[in-house]
Amino acid sequence: MIDELIICGVVTCRYITYNEDKGEYDMKETNINDDPRHIIRQMICSIFEGNINRYKEDKELKCLEYVTCWFLYYDGMLTDEYIDKICRILINKDMIDHNIIEIKSDNTIKVNNLDKMEYEIWKSVINSDEYIDFINKQRSLESGVFDKKYNREYRANNGEHFLAILSALEDSGIDKYEYDEYINKNLHIYGKNVYGKDYDRTNILKEIELLSKETRIKPIDKRKIVNDYQEKYWNERL
Repeated sequence: MIDELIICGVVTCRYITYNEDKGEYDMKETNINDDPRHIIRQMICSIFEGNINRYKEDKELKCLEYVTCWFLYYDGMLTDEYIDKICRILINKDMIDHNIIEIKSDNTIKVNNLDKMEYEIWKSVINSDEYIDFINKQRSLESGVFDKKYNREYRANNGEHFLAILSALEDSGIDKYEYDEYINKNLHIYGKNVYGKDYDRTNILKEIELLSKETRIKPIDKRKIVNDYQEKYWNERL
């Protein structure tokens, strides 16, 4: 079974030696067996680092850059078990049929198309339950309302924070008498033109009755955001 393949990592190293007989330097190569998990882990980090400036191009995704960086480097998420999971996703019939990878007779894997291999690696990472769960728990917008209880984030540009608060309260399904406590305990309000943290419950009760499906702000879909961004970036490369 493909899932049971043992992936062997081989790194080719080039180095220079001085040949005293010839009086000149020679370039030599040697192959070093490496832990395949280490290779995949380094590829994941390399893909992110090569893409990091593109995150900065979009102000709305500025925080997502830092959240992703924390996931990859500081939170211990790229465990051997996680890398094994990514590898099991990568080594599939489609990858072989499209000549992206080739299974050798000794059960090692040869990569025939590095760009597409990197595309599949990054796609597997950003769609993994571990990554989605991690970014959902963090705010990723410059300005908005974040519901810490349900890990929902609402976009709020200039003057939209009150509407975002109403939307979060409506989505929470709580009783109107719990609004004050819920706002103070669970809603993180941040960003552009946040004039104060006190929101009068009387105004909330009045306005929330007027809230319609058309005016309600929906929580952002972070899985869709990272996948749309992935497709935009890789379509420019492939």
